[in-house]
Amino acid sequence: MVPVYALMSFLSLVLSDFAIYFNSLREIYEAWVIYNFLSLCLAWVGGPGAVVLSLNGRVMKPSWFLMTCCLPPISLDGHFIRRCKQGGLQFVILKPILVVITLILYAKGKYHDGNFSPIQSYLYLTIIYTISYSLALYALALFYVACKDLLQPFNPVPKFILIKSVVFLTYWQVMFFPLNLSVSRFSLT
Repeated sequence: MVPVYALMSFLSLVLSDFAIYFNSLREIYEAWVIYNFLSLCLAWVGGPGAVVLSLNGRVMKPSWFLMTCCLPPISLDGHFIRRCKQGGLQFVILKPILVVITLILYAKGKYHDGNFSPIQSYLYLTIIYTISYSLALYALALFYVACKDLLQPFNPVPKFILIKSVVFLTYWQVMFFPLNLSVSRFSLT
């Protein structure tokens, strides 16, 4: 991830007029990384079928930490694994669609990075992206908690934290840096 992010950042600095296109490539790569991480975790535990067999008859108890406190115990079956995969894959599918929409709106002058104005699309695309990304991370977290025993030999937590922190912190940096600049301009005038 680091070389791709570094290259896209460098190209965005050198060719700032094309930064939105480089950011778009980075965002599609980000979706691909999440898909590959989920695939890697499933491969480590032997695939979806092996997970279902290993978890057969187990349940995930309600938890405040996982925000399942108001739900009945969740059966760890094929339906649960499918929901976790769908939670991750919805982001993988939605992100390229959002990139295409962003580029179309940018071409029509309706998208400007960091412009949270209600008449610009940046605000709405950011909200959709945040919800989708949060659902993907939540699905991965539920999958990990359910398969913690199976994944223990592979120690995926550091990999998960590293990958997700790069993606998540980059996202928030891109979102808040323009906001920070506009606040600075406001306080200077």
